[in-house]
Amino acid sequence: MVEKTIKPRMTKSDLMGMIAEASPTTAPPKTKPTVKPGPRTRPAHPGKNPNPNENPAPKAKKDKLEAAKAEILKAIQDILNDGKKD
Repeated sequence: MVEKTIKPRMTKSDLMGMIAEASPTTAPPKTKPTVKPGPRTRPAHPGKNPNPNENPAPKAKKDKLEAAKAEILKAIQDILNDGKKD
């Protein structure tokens, strides 16, 4: 097939002309996508609870802490007093 289309003596301009005739189409130009990104969301507040429907872990109340503290101090005082002579 090549021997039938190409002449034995061909100049560069003849070869370029033959190539241009064989494939006149060119690649379409690249275009940017027309889809625009959606609106951006702001980051959550750092101090905000990420799970607002869940209750936080229960914490000890002040009166329970004071009662436990008094009980421990009394136990320590009793231990110290037992070792002393009256």
